[in-house]
Amino acid sequence: AQEVRKLAEESSKSAKSVFHMVHNIENSIKMAQKNIQINEEIARRQTESIEATEKIFGKMVESIQFITERMSEFTGESQKMLNAAQFITGTMENISAITQQSAAGTEQVSTSMVQQTRSVKAVVIQSEQMLRMVTQLQRTIQIFKL
Repeated sequence: AQEVRKLAEESSKSAKSVFHMVHNIENSIKMAQKNIQINEEIARRQTESIEATEKIFGKMVESIQFITERMSEFTGESQKMLNAAQFITGTMENISAITQQSAAGTEQVSTSMVQQTRSVKAVVIQSEQMLRMVTQLQRTIQIFKL
């Protein structure tokens, strides 16, 4: 009977141990299920975040394309402005050259007029001298006529 009791006690201990192990396994399974649910929720949120990030990157690509197009247009307009500025600069240089030529011509005309004025004055002086000489000659002739 002692052996039966001993076997019964060992059997009872083993049953309690098995029951305790089963209970631990059940708790572990419940925790695993909760962790799976948490992981599924995290995965769902990450998927949503990835989708939102993808939309943001899509908008960024569109914005970059828009900016690139505007920069290209700006570059074209800047080139047109540069060409116009170069044309205006060339025209201004031509006007400057013409103005310098005109000033040089005016200076030559002015110099020529000064020279002509001097020549006319010289002629006037000589004419006055000749007039005096003629007057003197006429007086001299008058003396001989008398």
